[in-house]
Amino acid sequence: VAVKPGVPCGTCEYWKTGKYNLCPDVVFLATPPVDVAFTEYLKHPEDYLFHIPDTLSYEQATLNEPLSVGIQACRRANIQPGSSVVIMGMGPVGLMTVVAAKAFGATQIIVSDMEQNRLDEALKLGATTTINVKD
Repeated sequence: VAVKPGVPCGTCEYWKTGKYNLCPDVVFLATPPVDVAFTEYLKHPEDYLFHIPDTLSYEQATLNEPLSVGIQACRRANIQPGSSVVIMGMGPVGLMTVVAAKAFGATQIIVSDMEQNRLDEALKLGATTTINVKD
């Protein structure tokens, strides 16, 4: 099961307009005061639980959240075929944003990071230009 970690109040304007993450009363798992990191069992609202298909490995499923962030970033930035993008930071979210930008049709994907191994991974995933900010 994949878990959407934020549970909003369910009544505010942010929640009503689909921007639940901006709810001033949203409660996130593993963020004080909720301490459930690395727990075997968890009680959570059913609306925030999603079945992981049997065809998806646990390793693949772990990319669900960072890829979702990358997809949303591309939507908000209105990435279209032929777009040029710059993505700063090649951690899991940055790398998945490279994947999303490529899927959205971006043709120039410029990325930056301090770690060469992360920049190398970005190139494998579709980045066209890397900038090592240490250099």
